[in-house]
Amino acid sequence: MIAAVTALMIGGVTACGGGDTTVKGAAAPENKSGQVKKTRFTDELEKEIETMRKNLPQDLGDGLTFENVYLRNDCFTMVISYPDSEQFKLEDTPELRATILTEVGSPTLSRLKEAGIGLQYIYRDRKSGKQTAIAFSPDEL
Repeated sequence: MIAAVTALMIGGVTACGGGDTTVKGAAAPENKSGQVKKTRFTDELEKEIETMRKNLPQDLGDGLTFENVYLRNDCFTMVISYPDSEQFKLEDTPELRATILTEVGSPTLSRLKEAGIGLQYIYRDRKSGKQTAIAFSPDEL
């Protein structure tokens, strides 16, 4: 399930860090080279997200649907829905967290961490509307 969603990604994921105060198109302050790198990465990621959205919603099999993807508040978020919580028991466990990080992979995690962007998967029960969020801060990546 997680591997199918991760395969759709181009090199990044979510986990909510601090807010980016950079104004797009503005000249970067000379002493903020890290911010310039972050802004470039964020711009690249937003372009990838636009491409991903063109293929949504996407059936992932086993009743899972990849519904949405976005970057907000330094958090790369993917929203996946499932039929009902009776069939899928999703909880924020150490095992699920480890599986997500393994599937995302070190290169992507490193890029997100370096840019100060977190990763988040939101699993939504289509029957009840209940959501389970699995989030990683940049420091956890």
